[in-house]
Amino acid sequence: MAGMTLTKLAKLANVSVSTASKAFSMSPEVNSETREMIFDKARELRCFKQFFSAKYPRLVVAVICPELESRYYSGAVGGLRTALEARGCEITAAASGFSAKRAAELVSYYENYADADAVISFEELPERAWRHEIPVIGLCRSAFSADVRILTDCNGAIKKLTDGFLRSGIKKIGFIGEVRTAMKAAAFREALGESYDPAFVSVTEERFEKGGYLAADRLISSGNLPEAVICAYDYMAYGAMRRFKDAGLEIPSDILVAGMDDLDESAYYIPSLTSVDMRSGETAELAAEALFRLIRGEKAENAVLPAAVVARESTGNTVI
Repeated sequence: MAGMTLTKLAKLANVSVSTASKAFSMSPEVNSETREMIFDKARELRCFKQFFSAKYPRLVVAVICPELESRYYSGAVGGLRTALEARGCEITAAASGFSAKRAAELVSYYENYADADAVISFEELPERAWRHEIPVIGLCRSAFSADVRILTDCNGAIKKLTDGFLRSGIKKIGFIGEVRTAMKAAAFREALGESYDPAFVSVTEERFEKGGYLAADRLISSGNLPEAVICAYDYMAYGAMRRFKDAGLEIPSDILVAGMDDLDESAYYIPSLTSVDMRSGETAELAAEALFRLIRGEKAENAVLPAAVVARESTGNTVI
C-alpha cells in the first residue's frame, strides 16, 4: 500500500511500533503468534515486503526482454545486473518472445506469484489494462503502462547518420532491416524526408548476420545499389558487409555501412564498423535509480538519453 509506514501498520495491528519493528527483524522478544498476526496484517495491506528484511534482505527485480539470445539484450541485462547488485538486489530474467501480451502476463506473474519487488521491461507494454502495485520501469518507447520510462533516442541517432551522409553529398542512402525492426525503418524514412527512396530499403524475414547478408544480396541483385546503408543493428551490418565483400565491393570506397548497438566486435571488424552507442550502462544506472526512488515512495521522472554515433572505418571520411 502506497504511503504505509511502520507507525500506521502498528496502529492497525493494535501493537506498539517497537513490537512491529522487532517482529520484522525476527526478534525472539516477539512470540510467533504476535509476529504472524502482524505479518498477516502487512500482507493484507500489501506492504509486507516493504518492512520484512531479515530472512530475505535483497530485493528481487524481474527483467523482461524480447529475447536473451542476442548480444545486445544479454549485454543490457548484464548492465542492469551490475547496477542492481551494487544496490543490494538480485535479478531474474525472462524472455517475452517479442510479444506485448506475453510481457503483460509476465508482469502479472512476477507481481502476484513469483513475489518480485519490481519489474524492468525492455518489451512493449500496452496501455494500462491492469493495476500493478510493484514499480515497473520501461526501457522501451511503447512501454506505456510502466510507471517510468528510460529511453535512448534511437531516432535521433538515425537522423544524425542520415544528415551526415547528406552533408557529405551522399544522396542514395539505404536501410537494411528485418521484420522486427519496423520502428527503426519508420525512423529512417522520417529522417530522410524527401530524400527517402524505397528502392534502397531491404527488409528480410531472416535475422542477425544471415538477414543482413540476404538483405544486402537483394540490393545488389536489384542493380540499383545505394551509396550508403544503415543497418538496423550490428549483426545485420556484419552480414551485409560480408555480402558486399563477396560481390567485390570495397567498404568504404564503394559503399558506406553503419550499424546500431555498437557491440564490442564492431571495433575489431575489418573495416571497423561505424555504429550507434545505445548507452546501455547509463540506461541501467538511471533505471536502477528510478526504481529505488519509486520503492521509497518518491517521484521518479522519465528520461531520454541521446544516442552517440561512433564513427569508424566503414563510413570513411564522412562527417557524422
